[in-house]
Amino acid sequence: MTRPRWLTAVVLVVAVTPVAPAAATRRLAVVVGNNQAAGKSPLRFAERDARRMRDVLSELGGVQRTQLLLGQEAGKLRHALEELQKESAAARDEVVLFVYYSGHADQSALLMGGSRFPFKELRDSLSRFPARTAISFIDACQSGQVTRVKGGRVVPVVDVRFEDQRYRGRVYVTSSSAGESAQESDELAASFFTHYLLSGLRGAADDSGDGRVSLEEAYQYAYRHTLFRTAGTLQGPQHPSYDMDLAGAGQLVLTHTDRASAHLVLPARARGTYYVQRPGAGLVAEVSKQQERPLRIALAPGSYEVRKAAGDHHLVRQLRLAAGGEVTLDDSSMERRPLLVAARKGGEERGARGDLRASYHLSTGYLRQAGVSQGPAAGYLRGLGPIHLGGLLAYGYGRYSRDDDVRIELHELALWLTAEWRLERWARVRPLAALDLGGAWVWQRARFSDGRRDGLDSPTFRYRARLGALVRLWRGVALGAWGHLGEVVVQRADGWAAPLVGGLEATAQVEL
Repeated sequence: MTRPRWLTAVVLVVAVTPVAPAAATRRLAVVVGNNQAAGKSPLRFAERDARRMRDVLSELGGVQRTQLLLGQEAGKLRHALEELQKESAAARDEVVLFVYYSGHADQSALLMGGSRFPFKELRDSLSRFPARTAISFIDACQSGQVTRVKGGRVVPVVDVRFEDQRYRGRVYVTSSSAGESAQESDELAASFFTHYLLSGLRGAADDSGDGRVSLEEAYQYAYRHTLFRTAGTLQGPQHPSYDMDLAGAGQLVLTHTDRASAHLVLPARARGTYYVQRPGAGLVAEVSKQQERPLRIALAPGSYEVRKAAGDHHLVRQLRLAAGGEVTLDDSSMERRPLLVAARKGGEERGARGDLRASYHLSTGYLRQAGVSQGPAAGYLRGLGPIHLGGLLAYGYGRYSRDDDVRIELHELALWLTAEWRLERWARVRPLAALDLGGAWVWQRARFSDGRRDGLDSPTFRYRARLGALVRLWRGVALGAWGHLGEVVVQRADGWAAPLVGGLEATAQVEL
């Protein structure tokens, strides 16, 4: 296959000198996830990404010991590196070190809670580390600052196993280039880069079909899919980058898919993108298959749901993987479902997803001399992609005194039909615009200064536009606020009128 120019350094062969069999290799890892950073909006999935990386490195990467740091300050990372450095210096085995970080960063440092871990300190620490090879993956905004461009000479890849011709040196792979944002995805429940890196390490990137995923294969898979999926986001495309200083030959293998206790096999004739989801754990892997050979995906034993988009429908199959076993997934064995009820990545139902909403509103009155009307509302909206359609039932109440000392009490019950468009590009904030059409029955009760009472009941027709935003908090729970402006068509004693009405509304909703 033709290798992209941006990947030429991955296959540099700086030295091709045969070496005698060496001592056993000990693989260690420091895995860091941090959702919080001072002055930054909290991330949702950085710590989850770190747990998933720990699992893959332990199951498939041959890592014997992992230091997992979640939500910790920079001092904990320094201590973990120092502890493993002492352990490595005393070990007789050769050491390969993996470092993974997912969280916030700025132009010069990883941001961990209220502390900083400078990029320079990370590079200095890894350069001193008594490991034969150190491989770091940094998934953070501005992480491209940790890499630097290096030259080299491109030569054909020598087909020698990593275990026989051993690499020595340092590797830095980052989720974004200098100045770029690293982005999370609610659909994936992960960052784009880590999601595709993990999918690749589980076997989706195994282009050679040898059951081993090399650094080159994993990087190509993560780069290609991260760039493609972020090209249409508001933050713009995200370009993973690398910096390597290596001596050795052959493929630097990161994971062995045969080490998994269970496998999902896509047969040679399978084509397309398959989404592998585990109930309760979300999306496990996204596999894009074009190869004309079987592809084995390494998974833990358990129950899974696999989905594949196929034109105007989706293919779905529930399966269970037993320890030591494998399941071959043929498209003919999958259930065909209409597109509108097929799942999105991350397990959300595109057609069946809906929102239960409760809100409280304040609106200007539409009667002469009227004050503010206020009251609760509740309803349900059904999601069809970025458009949400539904109905809302609202109650309004207002009291005011006219210039002639008549006191008016007003009650109204309105039914709204709404079409709401949401811009679903950010992890938490969802700007929205909406058009509402509705009707209301209005009860007016008047009390005159002489004690007499009178009443008038009448229908109204109304329409309005809304503009605002929803902020997602946790597991589908969201708070929102917006303003609305429209007209109420009402019949008065002097004929029909359509006064302008505006107001504000606060809402809470639960996504089903």
